[in-house]
Amino acid sequence: MSDTTALKGLASAIRKIAWQPEEIRSNLRALRAVGILPEVIATCIAGEEEEGACCNPDSDVPGEDEPPADPDAGTIDGERPDDGSTEKGMDGNFRMPDGTIAPWDNQPCTPDDSWEANSYWTFTDTGYNCIGPTAASVFGCMPDRIYELNSFRYPYDTIKVNDDKYCILYGNPTFSWSRCTSRSTGCSQSQYDSGICTTTAPCAEDQNWQADGKCQEALINGAFMPHPKDPDCAGRAPQHYQIMCDGDRCVAYVPTADGGHMRVDLDENGLPQGDVRFYGADGKYSDSRSYSKTNFRNNAYDSSTLPQEWVR
Repeated sequence: MSDTTALKGLASAIRKIAWQPEEIRSNLRALRAVGILPEVIATCIAGEEEEGACCNPDSDVPGEDEPPADPDAGTIDGERPDDGSTEKGMDGNFRMPDGTIAPWDNQPCTPDDSWEANSYWTFTDTGYNCIGPTAASVFGCMPDRIYELNSFRYPYDTIKVNDDKYCILYGNPTFSWSRCTSRSTGCSQSQYDSGICTTTAPCAEDQNWQADGKCQEALINGAFMPHPKDPDCAGRAPQHYQIMCDGDRCVAYVPTADGGHMRVDLDENGLPQGDVRFYGADGKYSDSRSYSKTNFRNNAYDSSTLPQEWVR
């Protein structure tokens, strides 16, 4: 029996009796204080934490149902790997523009109240010819600053003037200037085909995406899917594996057949090294196993999409 196994057994026994009378608990604390009890079993002695925090008196083996600790730590590790240019929802969720996390297959949708059937919005100015199905869609095309009274003026608010006119306000509430978009009616088939007109109201949330230099992705059906409304994901195709680097360390993320994924560090030649960490479909760490090409190949969602030197 290994030292680790023996310590785990001792920990379970100590945790069980730690719920016995105060005299026993007091003796256990005294043993810990003089270093007789190893630290691995010193975390759940009753009286040191609130009851129920880590020990369960109704359980045969308290604490044994707790998931193993994720060995990774850092921006490219954890449940949402983030290298500054992409952030990945390993549990099939993505981060919305307001910072909340939403499921890929059940995205919130508030119909844009500026939309009407058979109509579209326009803004025209020198160098600008903006057109779209909602006022918000046109706002994204309008100037991000204007030049007035010998200074650049920047947006500070948007207002609804009436059902057919929305404006961006520049400057400040004391000295402000406006640029406005207005509604036009009568859509042609070509305008429907191009997306200028739509048959249903666009979601307000989809129009709130602003470029921030980071593409939001989610792991869906064995591929990392870039969010189609995130401007930072423009032109980015779904990928069947990805590599993220933080300094000199690079980690490969590979979807697995069970809906989760595995991670492995890469050496200077881009080849897997060390243990492979496995994560479930919920994005949480489950266990680690020694890397082998056979193991990697058999667990991958689609091994044919991976660099063949990883699996052959």
